[in-house]
Amino acid sequence: MNKFSFTSIKLASVSCIGNSFNKKSHRTMATENTFKAEDLDRQFLQCTLCLDRLTKPKVLPCQHTFCEDCLEQWVDRNDGLSCPVCRKDYPLPENGVSSLPDNFFINNIIDFISLKKECEDNATPCHGCERTASNYCTVCLEFLCSDCGSAHRRLRLTRNHIVQTMDEYRSSQAMPTARMKILNPDHCTDHPEYEIQFYCRTCERVICRKCCATLHPLPGHQQMSIESAAEGRRSYMTSLIQKARIKAQKASETLHGLRKLKENLESSREKNVNKIRQRKEFLIAILERHEHKIIGEYDEFFHERSSELDEEISRFDELVEEIDSINGVTEGLLERGNEIALLTQSLQSSVKLQRVLQTDVSTDVPEETSVGFIAGEDDLNESELFGKIERNETKIYRTVFMSEAPPPQAVAVGEDVQFTLRMDDLSIEENEQNDSEQPIPVSAKLCSPNGEVGIARVINDDNGNYDVTFRPLSEGRHRLILSVLGRQLSESPYYIDVSSSTNHRIKFGAGDGSESGCLREPSGVCMFGEKHVLIADTGNKVIRIFDIDGRYKTHLSFPSTEKSFEPTDIVATGDGVIYISDAGNCQIIVCDIEGHLLGRFGMNVLKKPCGLALSLSGNVYVVDHDDHMVKVFTANGRHIRDIGSNGNGCGQFRGPLTATVSTNDELIVSDRENHRLQMFCKDGHFLNELILSEDNEAVKYPTGLCTDTNDNIYVCNDWNNRVLKFRSDGTFICRVDTDVDRLKYPNGVCISKDGSKLIVVDCGNDCAKLFDL
Repeated sequence: MNKFSFTSIKLASVSCIGNSFNKKSHRTMATENTFKAEDLDRQFLQCTLCLDRLTKPKVLPCQHTFCEDCLEQWVDRNDGLSCPVCRKDYPLPENGVSSLPDNFFINNIIDFISLKKECEDNATPCHGCERTASNYCTVCLEFLCSDCGSAHRRLRLTRNHIVQTMDEYRSSQAMPTARMKILNPDHCTDHPEYEIQFYCRTCERVICRKCCATLHPLPGHQQMSIESAAEGRRSYMTSLIQKARIKAQKASETLHGLRKLKENLESSREKNVNKIRQRKEFLIAILERHEHKIIGEYDEFFHERSSELDEEISRFDELVEEIDSINGVTEGLLERGNEIALLTQSLQSSVKLQRVLQTDVSTDVPEETSVGFIAGEDDLNESELFGKIERNETKIYRTVFMSEAPPPQAVAVGEDVQFTLRMDDLSIEENEQNDSEQPIPVSAKLCSPNGEVGIARVINDDNGNYDVTFRPLSEGRHRLILSVLGRQLSESPYYIDVSSSTNHRIKFGAGDGSESGCLREPSGVCMFGEKHVLIADTGNKVIRIFDIDGRYKTHLSFPSTEKSFEPTDIVATGDGVIYISDAGNCQIIVCDIEGHLLGRFGMNVLKKPCGLALSLSGNVYVVDHDDHMVKVFTANGRHIRDIGSNGNGCGQFRGPLTATVSTNDELIVSDRENHRLQMFCKDGHFLNELILSEDNEAVKYPTGLCTDTNDNIYVCNDWNNRVLKFRSDGTFICRVDTDVDRLKYPNGVCISKDGSKLIVVDCGNDCAKLFDL
């Protein structure tokens, strides 16, 4: 079945229409995300023969498209089939122009334009922030703006939801019949009563069921379903597009290198022309000096001895001057230089003094009795005398940073930082290996704000990758300079902010995910007693247990569950009972620290249990993300009441995620999609909503929550990757982490029993981090 998107029609897809267009329109359309219907009609749906909208569009092998009637008239006038645009000749099919393949893409676009005009409606507001909606979630049945749609896809619980664009939603709601017409294949041109269902690989044509038996029978023709053929073609075209993008990137990098070479060439011209002129003046001066010397010798030949003595005196003058200069510099260094200057500069002075001491100070003036003159050679080699042009051929190298490891923008003092540089040599064609090529020498240096220069370590991985490692030793903004073959890369220097240290002391479960105790997409966290930290390791489907110093102890798992165990949050009572929200099985698991199962509840009540909290009376609050409410159970699992409903009013929720309880037994819930916290009394009655802000910047998408003994609230904000501290009335106090900590999607938080430490689940970095308060 042909699939046709009601979202934006991308330029790459429209290029399949085949009609040529000028570069100006190409640049204009490429900068936009969508096409207006009138733009499509005017620029891409016009027949170049009749200048009207295409009717019964037929596509030639060169991919140019024309009206069927116009093409028939063209064939009659030219006694054969040729393309009116590119003038290529093609054999006319046996049944004439009508047998040429239809351009289904053109037909779909024409239908799309009509559908889009009919389905246009007033802007729909977003359920979360009242901005204009651009998406619609078919699972939550809610309209979302671009920001809320991005957050919806990022959250683990909703990232598998089907999110439509507004065009797709309106089309599916307004005109289902027309939509199916566009989505379904057209009818066969040879047998109009049959729909196209197959593809003949031998003839490279779409065919119907009757064609399979008559015009394209087995085994002479290879037949396959239209879905399989389209999927294969789609994969093939996608791979071509990806290769073309890589090629465009390489061409862009080469273009940058060529422009850089042109700049260097132009800037060096004036400098080298000046050198040529200086050389000329130098040679003229030499000739003039030699002329005066020869004339002087002949005019005063009888002063031969004097002349020779003058030359010898001149030589010794230079020697004495050199000795005096070296002595002066060395004496100044000894008298006025500090210890560092003496140790760093004395070596050079010592070498010069040693060389002077070894110089022979004797003279050996020759005793000649006559002076003659012999003219020089007439055939002088101008190139050897004056100089010549030197041409330096330099290769252009492309450099691409691996997207998963770019140079970081913020690090800590003394932290080892590593990223990977991939080199791509123009002389090596794609997918070719040339073992004879020498490795490209890459160098890197880190310049501190006070002028110190440190050399970074570069390791060749022998696969085109270079690992660059450096360790900053002072605070401030540093410059990282990368060079290849002594030439600085156009992308460098990179500026890196170095702070004194990170705020977190310990990482829990950090690693590559394969080691024992390593976390993968963790979510909830709680303290068990004073020295044990329990973390819901959602990605690995276990509960990890660490001590307060970050040492891994053991894990709890429940393989006997009906569906895969999916822990999302965890709480523990003072007497050692542990409650775990199992989103995969829509239940709450009750166990002890040894993993012994004590009970289960909520199977027929919960839809997607997430956050957990315990009231002072022992009731269990379960945040049901998909049911948009908090459900209250007794300690033994009896359902008591529900708090809230779906909506954005007071006491209503949209995608709530976690909860905590204050010292007054008040329930605080992170109403994530409504960008707020809500407070309820122990009986479930609404008390207050907290719209949080950090330095006048609104806090969006709050996730993890906990409170301390003073009822200060700690909030994880996965929108900008921060952990913030507020008073119970919502007044901002401080930020717990810093940019150097590089949190990524924090979504769980708890405080130690003594209130001195905060453990934050860093979901995006697959670990948890401990902060001192």
